Amino acid sequence: MVPRLHGITEARERRARRLPYAELLDRLEAGPPPWSPTGLPGAGYELGNLHEFFVHHEDVRRPQDPTPRRLDAALEDALWRRTRLLAPLFAARARGLLLRLEATDGRVVEVRRGSRPAVVSGTVGELFLWLWGRRDAARVVVSGDGVDLLSRVHP
Repeated sequence: MVPRLHGITEARERRARRLPYAELLDRLEAGPPPWSPTGLPGAGYELGNLHEFFVHHEDVRRPQDPTPRRLDAALEDALWRRTRLLAPLFAARARGLLLRLEATDGRVVEVRRGSRPAVVSGTVGELFLWLWGRRDAARVVVSGDGVDLLSRVHP
């Protein structure tokens, strides 16, 4: 994500690929090192890690079991807070679109960039996956005159 750091991250990825899978899981379970900003407790952890862990967990899980999993209320609330925060940013290039994200539990986020409506509805977790670009995996219903503009909604 940071072009100047690409060489460093690429070297670390190469080293990580040589590690046994069990060791990678141990490192993930141990959490980030103390010097990492993603290791901050509380809100810092959620802001830095929530979307990464949720989306990539589903990336790994869905090929084996495409059925959406039942999420606990705390995780749904955290995903919804992030959805409300990021939907306007991700839809910034979708000029002309009136995007409405409707959760099956009644929560709604509306992003006004125009007058052509598109509605994406599903559970909170599925809406989150859709918003993060997992359009083929997310079990959502898409409708409205502005559906063609949804390709401009990007993470």
